[in-house]
Amino acid sequence: MITGGCLCGAVRYEIDADAFEDDASYCHCTMCRRWSGSAFSLSVRAPSAQLRWTEKMPKRYRSSHLAWRAFCDECGSPIYFQYEGKPEYYALAVGSLDKPNDLKPADHWGVESRIAWIKIDDGLPQNVTPE
Repeated sequence: MITGGCLCGAVRYEIDADAFEDDASYCHCTMCRRWSGSAFSLSVRAPSAQLRWTEKMPKRYRSSHLAWRAFCDECGSPIYFQYEGKPEYYALAVGSLDKPNDLKPADHWGVESRIAWIKIDDGLPQNVTPE
């Protein structure tokens, strides 16, 4: 079982480990940087049909014409984003996972928007954000 939630514990979720993808993606786009409050975000895909909210569900808002973002409305922790027209999965914030060490980064997205002092030298594929 994979579990996670927000900083204050109000939002909690679980998903069966066999339904979970263990490849995470960095994103350097402006939206993800602002969502995460950091120089980049790191997220992992999880099938929405298998994800169960075990406590309060996060608050969701439309951050752009491309995506919805969700966060705890008590502590502000980012929980997931979901692309418009792609309800079959959530992109969970890796920081919301209880055991993020089980993941491995697979690629970088939004590299055209990366902060100039971020050096990407890990050998992972670098992709531009699709329009």
